[in-house]
Amino acid sequence: MRRADAELVRLARGGDLRAFEALAERHRGPVLGLAWQLAGERDAAADIAQDALVTAFCELGELWDPARFGAWLASIVRARCAAHHRRAAREVAAGELSHSQSPLPDPAAEVAAREVARRALERIADASRMALLCHYVDGLSCREMADYFGH
Repeated sequence: MRRADAELVRLARGGDLRAFEALAERHRGPVLGLAWQLAGERDAAADIAQDALVTAFCELGELWDPARFGAWLASIVRARCAAHHRRAAREVAAGELSHSQSPLPDPAAEVAAREVARRALERIADASRMALLCHYVDGLSCREMADYFGH
């Protein structure tokens, strides 16, 4: 009998590595497909899918609703794909900047801006913060967030 995702998540949280392996095997195909669709590159998709599964394993305690493991894992994939695209855009921009007179961005200013954003997010209620992160970081639509949060 096939165990539900929620049961496998609970077992994995309790230290059962086989339970997480079952989750990873169950979701590996869809995760790879989504990563390939979003990244547009087979090699990048494989790396993103693997990274998403490692992240899910490490952050399994952060999952609010074990029954929503698949949707949560998909949000991790979307975030990793967005990061992949940002890195690629920065590499292109850095290449273009090397041919111009424009200076590179100030890393200290970027760190300061991230710290301000982090402190602002800490002041927002958990549910609102999660919605903001899902929308602006993971790129979920309002409908996807409603599905994710069970509304």
